[in-house]
Amino acid sequence: MEFVFIFLICPLSILIISVFGYIWFSKCYVIPLIVFTILTILTLTLFGGSFFIWVIIYTIFSLIISLTVRSRRNNDFK
Repeated sequence: MEFVFIFLICPLSILIISVFGYIWFSKCYVIPLIVFTILTILTLTLFGGSFFIWVIIYTIFSLIISLTVRSRRNNDFK
């Protein structure tokens, strides 16, 4: 179950949340901060300390997605 969560559910949900979150908040740092907070809470309550490396990876992934959406939206308006 953790394998499916780590490699399928979490990346897809973070991708969707990052895209729509940037569109909603218009700040590239808000959604990665929310992702970091939620996944850290899940790590401490459900998964144990070994999941924390994935928290860092998914936070960076969310930041990359937010920056990509920002650059695409800025290029569309020029």
